[in-house]
Amino acid sequence: MVKLFYLAAAHRWLEDGKLADTEELRRALRDMIVDSLNEATGYIVDLITGTTSGPELPPDELEKWYDQRNAVNRYFASLGYTNINVNRQ
Repeated sequence: MVKLFYLAAAHRWLEDGKLADTEELRRALRDMIVDSLNEATGYIVDLITGTTSGPELPPDELEKWYDQRNAVNRYFASLGYTNINVNRQ
């Protein structure tokens, strides 16, 4: 279910010019929805939020990472959605 939220957010980001419409993005969106590939979902999440998984971060950088990772939650909250969390935080 969460992948649909990322699909909708990706399309909004595309419309707003926050994401480039590339073949790789289109492939990942398709793989995320059609084949339910978690790797593709991770790629989409990273693109939308400007984050990546990786090594442990110092506290100040981790807070910034959390803020960026919550971009999709904030987007849906701005549309009136309540009590949703589309990330694992």
